[in-house]
This record gives sequence, structure tokens and C-alpha cells, in this order.
Amino acid sequence: MIARKSSRESYAEGLTAFSTRIIAAQTPIRILHAITWPDWVRRRFFEQHAEELPSFEYPGLRYDVPAVQREFRGIERDLDASDPVHRILRETSEQYSRVTEMLSARGTARFHQISRELYGAPADPLLDRATTSLDLARHLGEALGGGQRLGPPEEGRISDEEAASILRGRLGRFFKEDSVVVKVSARLTVDAAAGANNLKVKRGSLFTRRVLK
Repeated sequence: MIARKSSRESYAEGLTAFSTRIIAAQTPIRILHAITWPDWVRRRFFEQHAEELPSFEYPGLRYDVPAVQREFRGIERDLDASDPVHRILRETSEQYSRVTEMLSARGTARFHQISRELYGAPADPLLDRATTSLDLARHLGEALGGGQRLGPPEEGRISDEEAASILRGRLGRFFKEDSVVVKVSARLTVDAAAGANNLKVKRGSLFTRRVLK
């Protein structure tokens, strides 16, 4: 005889199914990858004292934006707006849909508008209604030395391939049975990223000895 599932079990399974759909729909969305400038653009921006945004045409997104947005809208329709937990999932789905809209507007004033709606602005108050994100950033800057270098100046710059070689040697001494693959990747948006059994170094990045310790 097959036991009937309780309403609580069915409800939990339903939440799991909705969560799985949201995770699957947002998988291709890579915010940092979509907005990161190439190294030459970033260098030129700071060489010009960050006074004017560079003229740069972003590449197309790597997924079908309308199709992803349709999936999120379908999830939102299927969720029960009267249920508190469903409302949280619905809000999450709506935010992801807005993110795709924001990324589609990179390089325009629309991008800035949507990003402020999603993440707030530096002058917006935090939970205490008095402190802003800018206040927090300034406080941390002062606590860390007001922008001064901590410790002696570092010498030498290490290339991506050399850094990968150094890391292979160091990790190999600790992970003798379960090897960790270290490789150089041109697809990273940060200088390095770690996975379950791999470590990637961004192609074109330069490292210091202190960073690699």
C-alpha cells in the first residue's frame, strides 16, 4: 500500500520544483562576465583619471534574452501570490528577469536606472536608515589606512603562466592523491577562480608574490 503524502510534504516538493526552475532559468546569466571591460579599456579609463566613460561596444549576451524572460514570467504566473513563500520566490524570479533587462541595456542610461532599482545607490540608506553604502566604504577606507599601502612595496610582477606554474607546485605538495588542475583561462572576469578540483588564472593578469602566498 502506497502511503499518501502529507500536505506539508507536497508543499515542500512544490517549493523545491519552483526553486529548481528558477535556478535553471538563471544559470546562463553571468553578471560580472557581461559587464567587465577588457583590460585595455580598464587601463585607459584609469589612465584618464576615471573622468569619462570609455567608448566601448559590449559584445552580445550568450543566451536568448526573450526566451529567458519568458521562462521567468511563466514561473511567476505559476506561483501563488497569496502564499508568503511563493511571494519570495516570485520576487526572486522578477529580479532575475530585471537583471536580464539591465544587462541588455549595457552602455546606456537605462542600465544605470535598473541597477539602482535592483541594488540601490551609494547614497541610499542602509537598514538603520542613517548610514549609507558610501559612509561604510569611507569608514572601511579610513580603517584600512586611508588608501595608503599596507606593508612594504612589492617588487616584481608575475605573468599568468608563471603564476599557474607556481600554484601547481604549491597545491601539488598538499593534494597528492586528489590532484587540483591549475590552468590559464581567457574567460574569467576576475584574476583567479577556484572550483571543486580546479583553479583558473585569468589570461593576461599580473600577480605579486604576496598574492600568490
